[in-house]
Amino acid sequence: MEAYKKANTVVAIFLILFCRQKYIDAAISHSIAISIQDKDLGKLYEAGKHPTPESLVETRKNIVKFSELLQKKIIKSFLWASGIAIIIVLVGYYTGKIHYSFSFDIEHILSIIGTLLLLWGSLISLGPELETYKGKALHENIFSAFRGFLLLIGTLLLIIVYAI
Repeated sequence: MEAYKKANTVVAIFLILFCRQKYIDAAISHSIAISIQDKDLGKLYEAGKHPTPESLVETRKNIVKFSELLQKKIIKSFLWASGIAIIIVLVGYYTGKIHYSFSFDIEHILSIIGTLLLLWGSLISLGPELETYKGKALHENIFSAFRGFLLLIGTLLLIIVYAI
C-alpha cells in the first residue's frame, strides 16, 4: 500500500511555478491523503480498495486543470500589474513628475516594490474561482498562501517606507 501525505504549501508554490510534474504528483498525494481522512474512504484505503485506478485518473485530470488555471492567474495578474506600473511610469514621465535623472533611493524602491506587490495580490483575486467543494485542495492552499504573501510583503514594505 502506497503512503500518501499532505504537501507542504511553501514547497508546493515553488513546484507549481518551476516544476509542474512534481507539483502534480505532490497534489495527487495530498488529495488522496485528505480523502482517506474520511472514515469510509479510510476503511477502503486500509482494505486496499482506495484509490481506484479510475479515481486516480480523475484526480490527475482535475489537478492538471486547476494547476493550469492557477498558473494562468499568477502570470496574468503579474502581467497586468507590470503593465499598470509601466503606464504609471510613462504618465509620470510625460507629466514631468518622473525624469531620467530621477534618483532612486531605498525609499522609492521599497515604495514601488510594495505597491506592485499589493497590486499583484489584489489582481490575482480577480477572475474565475479556484475553489472545490471541500476547500482543502493543494491549489487552494497555494492560492491563499501566495496571495497572502504578496499582500503581507507589499504592506510591510510600505510600512517600512513610512517608518524610515
